[in-house]
Amino acid sequence: MAAIAVTSANDNYTTNADRVCVRTSAEIPYVVVWNRITNDIEIYKGNSSTPSSFTEQDTANNPSASVFGCSSAAIDSTGVIHIVYMSYISDSDDLMYVTYATATDQWGTPATINGDLGVESVTLRNLYTSIAIDSNDIPHVAYTGWEASAGTNGFVTRYENRIGGAWIGTGVEVEGQTDNKDCRFPSIAINASDIPVIAYLNDDDDDLARATGNDNDATSFTLVDLDASAQSASTTSICVDSDGTVYVAGVDSDATVIVYNDTTQRDTGVVGSHPSLVANGTDIYVFYEDTNNDITYSKSVDGGANWSPNGTTILQTGTYNTVSTNYKSSATKLDYVFADETASPDIQWDTLVIGGGVSASVSPSVSSSVSPSVSVSLSPSVSPSSSPSVGWEGYTRGSYETLPTNNNDLETAYIAQDYLDVDDDDTVRVAQIGTGPYLLHEFKDYMGTNTSCTLTWNGQSTLAPSSATVYLQIYNKNSGDWDAVDSEDGVAANTDFNLTGNIADLSDYKQTDTTICCRVYQQVN
Repeated sequence: MAAIAVTSANDNYTTNADRVCVRTSAEIPYVVVWNRITNDIEIYKGNSSTPSSFTEQDTANNPSASVFGCSSAAIDSTGVIHIVYMSYISDSDDLMYVTYATATDQWGTPATINGDLGVESVTLRNLYTSIAIDSNDIPHVAYTGWEASAGTNGFVTRYENRIGGAWIGTGVEVEGQTDNKDCRFPSIAINASDIPVIAYLNDDDDDLARATGNDNDATSFTLVDLDASAQSASTTSICVDSDGTVYVAGVDSDATVIVYNDTTQRDTGVVGSHPSLVANGTDIYVFYEDTNNDITYSKSVDGGANWSPNGTTILQTGTYNTVSTNYKSSATKLDYVFADETASPDIQWDTLVIGGGVSASVSPSVSSSVSPSVSVSLSPSVSPSSSPSVGWEGYTRGSYETLPTNNNDLETAYIAQDYLDVDDDDTVRVAQIGTGPYLLHEFKDYMGTNTSCTLTWNGQSTLAPSSATVYLQIYNKNSGDWDAVDSEDGVAANTDFNLTGNIADLSDYKQTDTTICCRVYQQVN
């Protein structure tokens, strides 16, 4: 299935904003949208945790009746969505704030944070917002206004918070006003010490920069220039992993997406624009628009030193832009939204299921946790030896448009850690992520002189097998067919299940090197 349309037949944007999608503790997704036809701020709710549609909520009370835009959103621990946005009023642009209660699906009352951002901004597209929530459920905001300095007008990045129930109101300067520099595209996060950290672009100096507050209630910021050759007018993104490491993403002058682990540059090696960072534990994901206008992501599990698989995975193929991720992933889901690149753009939503593949809306995965074995006495090795022998394993996985008919190795080989993960029957799994429609794991195991075996596979899928059957098969060397062993078509999504089968006679299945080949697959759309 394709991504889910949030809006339709409108001029809808998520531009000039950092993050716009959130998910409640009940796993219900919401998306905040800037409608540029009506100049309203709108909120859309998914119809389930794996939605098939989105519906606008509380339409009578959404912020409207002015020129509104540049909306960013974050959700607190009570399910209240905090939204910051801009109001374009010619010479007196306003920074605005409103809440939305997911418990009742009702808007709060809009409030003004800063009633005058500076000189004539000409258009909302010159303004920018970002918002994050600290451990006390207090909103912190970074924003760009258009201000006069040293006789010229330029972009200034500032900071606000609502500690004590009231906004600062005048905005703490991060950078731009004092040195008369164009500083814009801020992205804010809260670090492990509950202190605001802000990524932004110093466009005059081509610097990708990071600012760290002096306290939770920051009155000043320590500035660090991370990269001195950032691409002009390129956006930034920031996140903090579970170890407290701060990551900043931007675009280098050669158009490659760069990620900084603290102050250490970690090149992704891919060309793209509008990066959006998110952490799951210590795994780091960076989403972006590639040169083909596809929505793409890369993942690193080692602090950004390496990115996989093969640097990039395409999630959405088409003419798209402005991808934005949820700041914090849930236990299993990483939501993102993007816009189609048309004269009247609409917003689309999808989710990447972490540790289990892509969600039901795109391509759920099958993940394995137990390998086929002849008996409990056969101890699988950590990784395959150079030639089949006792304990040898050769495991691969892949995502395919058509179901393979031969027993060739699949496109991605298991690495050493993958073998460790699947050789024990526990909750650690190896996931296959892809666009399908066929997602597969293939298992080749040494049989030696055994004339029979019992196959056992344990795993789960992010798409309910009750909706899409999961199959266990064994390759028949004589017929060249894949013979059915077992299947599951009754359990719910993300639920453990077993596939088993007794192969009483291996004559048709054991290769000349005395190995057998089995596979587990699911057709996901």
